[in-house]
Amino acid sequence: MSAQSSPLPGWPWGGRNDEFAALFHGFHSLILGLAYRRLGDYHLAQDAAQLTFIAAFRQLGSLRNPAAVRGWLCRIAVSQCGRVRRGEQRAAWVELDETCAAVPGPGDQLLQGELAGLVLRLLDDLPRGQAEVLRRHYLGRESTLVIARALHLPRTTVKKRLFDGRRLLRRRLDTYLGSGPLGRVAERLPYP
Repeated sequence: MSAQSSPLPGWPWGGRNDEFAALFHGFHSLILGLAYRRLGDYHLAQDAAQLTFIAAFRQLGSLRNPAAVRGWLCRIAVSQCGRVRRGEQRAAWVELDETCAAVPGPGDQLLQGELAGLVLRLLDDLPRGQAEVLRRHYLGRESTLVIARALHLPRTTVKKRLFDGRRLLRRRLDTYLGSGPLGRVAERLPYP
């Protein structure tokens, strides 16, 4: 298939949903047919085709030449057919569920921005030593060893301030947020 007959001529490969939908609709029949020929079972072929497009979405950055999209997708499909035949598709579905759960929606992103502002305000209310260590560790991405050297403190003191500061900050966040929308976002955030 030439670049002219591709369903995505001039596709910029930015990974946007509408572009991926065009990729899916343009090549789904080809990939499903290839999977059916390799597996001999329509339902397994559907699984392999879905896994192919999931893998393609994740690997969009590895495609260097958009004109080669057909061969690239077919190669991924052959690989996914082998996985389905060996029974490895279950692990891929679990991985997809985890990936989808980890991607925040637009509302979550807005709430996380508001939550970040609230955390910064609450940091200002913490005892000075705890606030400084928390800022350096989480915002400045400094290790406890680097912080200890910079503040001329034992590393155990820095770790204790991190522990106490996180606990106090979490309590204040819980008190402030309650069960509102920000509270639900805060529950999903990883707290070290």
